[in-house]
Amino acid sequence: MSDEARLRVIFYRTTAGNEPVREWLKALPPEDRKIIGDDLKTAQYG
Repeated sequence: MSDEARLRVIFYRTTAGNEPVREWLKALPPEDRKIIGDDLKTAQYG
């Protein structure tokens, strides 16, 4: 993997400042968060 991100990962934010996707991710079990985090890292750094 390269040190430089190919894509920026930005979470959707409502006008009220909430980040529903981030909140959903934090509510998942740790093993699921790890899988999704690894996938996001792969997309970012490919």
